[in-house]
Amino acid sequence: MSFKGFQKSVIRAPQQFKAKFNIGEHTKDAVFIDSERRFQELEKETKHLHDESKKYFEAINGMLNHQIEFSQAMTEIYKPISGRVSDPDSLVIEGNPEGIRACEEYEAVVKDLQNTLAPELEMIESRVIRPANELLDVLKVIRKTAVKREHKKLDYDRHNATLKKLRDKKEKSAKDEKAMWKAENDVEQATQDFNYFNDLLKEELPKLFMLERQFIQPLFQSFYYMQLNIFYTLHEKMQQCDIGYFDLTLDVEEAFFQKRGDIQEQAEKLSIVRFKTSGRPRPPKYGNKPQQAIEGTKPAGLITAGPSTNSTSPSAGYSAKFGGGSHLQPPQPQLAHAAADDEMTEHPPPPYSVTAASPALASWKSSTSPAPLSPGLAAAAAAKSKPPPPKPKPKGLMGGGAKPAVETVTALYDYQAQAAGDLSFRAGDVIEIVSRTQNENEWWTGKCHGQTGSFPVVDILAVESLQGVPKGWVKLKDADPAQPIRLRIALEQPNLELFEQKLYGVSTPHDPLYGKHLSREELKHLMRPRSESTAAVADWLQASGIPAADIENAGEWINFRTNVSRAEDLLGTQFAIYNYVGTDIKRLRTLRYQVPAEVRSHITMIQPTTRFGQMRSQRSNVVEVLDKEEITPPSVLLAANVPTGELDVEFCNSTITPECLRALYKVNDTIGDAKSKSILGVGGFLEQYAKHDSLDLFLERYAPYAQIQNFTTYLVNGGRDDQNDTTHDDTEANLDIQYAAALGFDVDLRYYSTGGRGPLIPDLDQPDPDEVSNEPYLEFLTYMLDLDDDELPHTLSISYGEDEQSVPKTYARKVCAMFGALGARGTSVIFSSGDSGPGSACQTNDGNKTTRFMPMFPGACPFVTSVGGTTGVAPERAADFSSGGFSDVFERPAYQASAVSAYLEAQGPDDARRNTA
Repeated sequence: MSFKGFQKSVIRAPQQFKAKFNIGEHTKDAVFIDSERRFQELEKETKHLHDESKKYFEAINGMLNHQIEFSQAMTEIYKPISGRVSDPDSLVIEGNPEGIRACEEYEAVVKDLQNTLAPELEMIESRVIRPANELLDVLKVIRKTAVKREHKKLDYDRHNATLKKLRDKKEKSAKDEKAMWKAENDVEQATQDFNYFNDLLKEELPKLFMLERQFIQPLFQSFYYMQLNIFYTLHEKMQQCDIGYFDLTLDVEEAFFQKRGDIQEQAEKLSIVRFKTSGRPRPPKYGNKPQQAIEGTKPAGLITAGPSTNSTSPSAGYSAKFGGGSHLQPPQPQLAHAAADDEMTEHPPPPYSVTAASPALASWKSSTSPAPLSPGLAAAAAAKSKPPPPKPKPKGLMGGGAKPAVETVTALYDYQAQAAGDLSFRAGDVIEIVSRTQNENEWWTGKCHGQTGSFPVVDILAVESLQGVPKGWVKLKDADPAQPIRLRIALEQPNLELFEQKLYGVSTPHDPLYGKHLSREELKHLMRPRSESTAAVADWLQASGIPAADIENAGEWINFRTNVSRAEDLLGTQFAIYNYVGTDIKRLRTLRYQVPAEVRSHITMIQPTTRFGQMRSQRSNVVEVLDKEEITPPSVLLAANVPTGELDVEFCNSTITPECLRALYKVNDTIGDAKSKSILGVGGFLEQYAKHDSLDLFLERYAPYAQIQNFTTYLVNGGRDDQNDTTHDDTEANLDIQYAAALGFDVDLRYYSTGGRGPLIPDLDQPDPDEVSNEPYLEFLTYMLDLDDDELPHTLSISYGEDEQSVPKTYARKVCAMFGALGARGTSVIFSSGDSGPGSACQTNDGNKTTRFMPMFPGACPFVTSVGGTTGVAPERAADFSSGGFSDVFERPAYQASAVSAYLEAQGPDDARRNTA
């Protein structure tokens, strides 16, 4: 550390102490704290990965070196221990030449193996250890930046504390004023420095985490296949090791006792190993040899005690006599002389393998004739069976591995067993296939959570499905196989986590990213799918017969044209022509579709398939249609609606007008600025059209200050602008546009008339599977997100909604993510919280009919704003028509945690009627 760095450390030390013990105020950035935690884990695990891969490399190398050293040690042991003064038989040529030869052959095999494995081991160094080391070097640089950021944070907090202390002084001297001026400059500089490093790390660390996953995949794959190659080569070489000295036909334990014989017991009986330092006899460590070995059921000893001699040599001992008596003699107190040379020649040691004369190895047969070594080894080599051939070598890194031994499928939906022998599972469970047919519309047998049973495969592999033909629609006929059809595929998006961080950053006050909304192109770049997803789906389409010219890559969507016959083969389904009763509207649709397992993980949904676009209008229960005699005369309303800036409690408690709302929320003097280019958007659905003449009448009666306000209608997904329509109920559309005009006066007001409707899962509000009345948010959002940045509304108000459980989860999640994308581009989306109360449809539609408070969709989406309704102004009370319940699809966002926890605590014990998770 330099002297300057040391000085800075001394200056920062007090603030560092305060931060450590949480004294005073400290800057905390939740997004960075989470990124820092993940970065620390990445540092730790990368170091662990590097160390363990290096240990593995050293272990394989060490194993081979130890094998060579083992064989060298055995060679030395097999050689005669001679040429020593203490060895009376130093002139006797003995030892085990066949064993020595076997050791040398084994050593040669291992050295050859070492040379063969050298390239694979080098690959571990180059493809695992070295990349991990390079990543560690990168992390060290980033760690230095993180340390720099921490230093800047300490400076920032330190200067802020100094400035606060000076500002809090009641009486300031000229010196204090000068110090405060300096402190303000210090804070400004510290803020810039801290924000630079803080923003840099928050923006770049998520990218690093994404790169980390891309780094790990090839590294792990390389490591896996290198292990396969290493152990395959080991297995192959050792199987090819044809050394006659080894008998591979014996059981390992049997061969051990066969070779060892009673040598252990003989060694125990040596007097020199039976005394402790005290001079007292020491008991045998291993005890007596098992009785069956003594009786001959196990092989007799390779070395047996010979008769003592009359020699008086002080070097007397055991005679090295093989194949002698059938009993074991105890050793004599004195050491006997070794056997004569002719005796050694007459009784050479038998080979360490099976001989033709004793295939059963029950005991070694005594013989007075010599047993030649070479014939014994030849017989052993001929007698043993050839080792099995090695398994096929695994394919290389680019060639792919062997097929998995077990076939599995992943459940996309929950399924409850309907009868004995059925298999129950939950969405996401991996089911092992026990038996299957070639037809995916039949029942297969599978295993999950230790249970085995039958399950409907179509419920596993289906991407989306409807429970019935929507009401008002009837099937006319099967679709013409040659009829053209255009489909679009929503691809999985890998950067949703990073997108969410960006979204919360631009939406959270005091966050450095606050207000820095993404452009259309930046959002497209962030939300684009993986290239391999695009390639996999495109390859699948082309392999299925879809020409490349008919496939369009539209970023997060892939659009393609084909005919019905090919689409049915592609999606494993059947299309039909459906007619909306009483009209000439016809739709080409299906009730269910699926895709192959190899592309399932790349696909979110495919449309239009199960989406019929039901033509049924919906009325909001907020609006009460009054008889003509109940309507308050305009003159009375105008008299009571003169903009005074004060809240008329008596009037506004019974009738809510734009002026009541302005006074209640104290925005009387707030009007828009036509020059600001602000855009206020209103979403319209279900063939409900906002009428210009109705707006003029409303403004004239209830908001005369805004009579010059108008709106422009934009048509989305086949929407219309029928100003003369009297067939459809326009109450909801008119209510929305009229209050938007009165409260958002003098801004660019736009009404987006959207055609079509979405899919439905039935519940009590819409009990018939055929009765469908959902808005086509998907088409609406695709249109909105494709708008230029200067054409996108700053605020978007939508007063439509459905019970969350009536919308398929896949569809709901996709729509919610798209609303979040609007937020990231700077659009605040305001949704109704419901107009039918929490208990309107208070039973789940999963077949269990559980009592439940129903959340609303899209109001339950964490990326939109939805506020509970109130009634009255003094007091202001919760409206009984405003729906309740927590989402069963979306996790509770962090920004709601404290408020929701406090609410639940005030409510008492958990209520099973709502999801409090």
